[in-house]
Amino acid sequence: FKSKEIVYDSIEDTRRLLQSRNLHTLSADFYAGVLLAADTLTHYGITVKLDVFDTENSITKINEIVGSHDFSKTDAIIGPLIPSNFDYLSTKTTLRDVPKVAPLSTNPVALRNAVFQSVTPKSFLRKRMFEYLDKSLNREDNIVLVVDSLNRNIEKELLAMFPKATLLRPEKSNYLLPELVDSLLVDSLPNKVILESQDFSLISSASSQMSAQLTDMRSVQLFTTYRSNAYENSNLSQKQLGDLQFTYTADRLPLKLGEYNHFQNHYIRTFGKPPNRTAVRAYDLVLDLILRKVYRGDLKSINEIGETDYQESRFLYQKENNAFQNTGYFLLQHDDFAIKELKK
Repeated sequence: FKSKEIVYDSIEDTRRLLQSRNLHTLSADFYAGVLLAADTLTHYGITVKLDVFDTENSITKINEIVGSHDFSKTDAIIGPLIPSNFDYLSTKTTLRDVPKVAPLSTNPVALRNAVFQSVTPKSFLRKRMFEYLDKSLNREDNIVLVVDSLNRNIEKELLAMFPKATLLRPEKSNYLLPELVDSLLVDSLPNKVILESQDFSLISSASSQMSAQLTDMRSVQLFTTYRSNAYENSNLSQKQLGDLQFTYTADRLPLKLGEYNHFQNHYIRTFGKPPNRTAVRAYDLVLDLILRKVYRGDLKSINEIGETDYQESRFLYQKENNAFQNTGYFLLQHDDFAIKELKK
C-alpha cells in the first residue's frame, strides 16, 4: 500500500494520488477484491481470517514482518504484489513450507518450494497460440507477418511454421505505410495477418490499416501470439478489432461491458463503483484458493483439482518440482464489440 507516503492532511493531493494508476491504487483495488471474496465465502459457511501487512515496497519492511510474526499455521501468503519482493520473500527459510502465491504480475517469479504462480506465463500463452495457428491457418492463404524489431525471434519461429509468409516491415517510428499494406494484401485469398508487438503505436497503426482494407472482395483476419497490456489502451478501436476478428490467447476473459452481474452489483453496493480488472483478479484468486483448500484440506495437492472458472479468471495448476504454475487460459476472438471464447 505504501500508506506512509499518502499525505492525508491534503485532500487535493490525496485525491490526485488515488485517481492515478500507481502502487497505492493497485494495492487498494486488490485488497477490495480480497475483502469481497472473503465476504462471499461467509455466505457458504466458510470463515476467512485475514492478516494484512503493508510491505511498503521495502525489503527492510518484509524482513521486519517475517521476523516478528509466526506464519507456521498460515494457509497461504498472497503477495507481495511486486515480483522482485515476492522472490525475496520466497527465499526466507521460515516460510519454506508455507504456500506463497504470486498474485498479479505477468513477470515470472522463481518457482521455489511452495510457490504458486497464479498468473499463466507469457511463454505458455504464446506456445498455445502457436499450436492454434499451426492447426487452424491454411498454408495456402496469404499469411502476412507484421513484427517489430524486438520480436525477431518470434518472427523466425513463425517463418519456420509458415515459410511462404510475407514480411511486412514497420517503419522506424512503428507505423505501417498504407500503400505497402494495400500492395501486400490480396483479393483472391483470405488474408491472415499475425501482429507481434507490444508497442501501442504499431498495434494501433496495424489494426487501423488492416481494418481499412476490409471490403466485400477482401477478407482480413488479425492474430497475435501474445496480447500485451498495450491492447488495454482506451484509444485502441474495439470496433476495428471486432471487424478483424482479432484472435489470441489470454489468462482472462473480460466481463461484458454494460452488463452488471451479481458479483459486480455486490461490489458496487460495497465500494460505490464497479470493480476494475485488479479487483476482479483478487476476487477470483482468493475464491479459488480457499475453495481448493477447503476441498482438499491444504494447497499442496492443488494440482489434483481440475480447471476452475470464476468471474474473469481460469485456474489449472501444474506441479513443477515443489512449486505450482497456473496453466489455465482462454482462446479468444473479438466479435463486433464483444469478445467470445473459441473452442481450443
